[in-house]
Amino acid sequence: MLHFRAPTPAPMRSLALAAAVLLFACSKDRPTVTITVKKSDIQQRLDAKFPVTKSKFLSDVTLKNPRVVLEDGSDTIGMDLDVEVAVPVLGKFTGSLRASGKISYKFEDKAFYLLEPSVEQITIDGLPEDKLEKARKPIEVVAGNYLRTHPVYEFQGRNLKELTAEYVLRSVLVESGELKAVIAPPF
Repeated sequence: MLHFRAPTPAPMRSLALAAAVLLFACSKDRPTVTITVKKSDIQQRLDAKFPVTKSKFLSDVTLKNPRVVLEDGSDTIGMDLDVEVAVPVLGKFTGSLRASGKISYKFEDKAFYLLEPSVEQITIDGLPEDKLEKARKPIEVVAGNYLRTHPVYEFQGRNLKELTAEYVLRSVLVESGELKAVIAPPF
């Protein structure tokens, strides 16, 4: 004679919960949250982080007066900065640079960073073209390192969307002069 015993309610609930989680995780329609960050908010956060002065290759580089550049349809943030560079033997010069990078999101910091920022253009007033390379290299290294390691925007948990910032970044796009980030649960 065969004996059949019905599963106990607790294992049945666990099985049902596991199945529901698996279905949710495999679903392409996971709930997402779109966070819109105004250019002025990014600008305000960056203004507080500058000026910054670092030394590299015996040169002192100061980055200041950041100006956020958002281009519609792009997944990057650009930045114009004023720069001062003191190069041994050549002296002290001022100018500007343009840098940009794709956006990355570190949920542990609840912050957006520039991924692989690149210096696209450097203009140094009064420095002859043949001497520009002596100033260019320290500026590129200082700007690249600083922009890669310091967030361009950090969430402060002010609203429900910012509180869900431990989610994973799915996409970023600049639209109507604002940064729009789509995040979803990490599973």
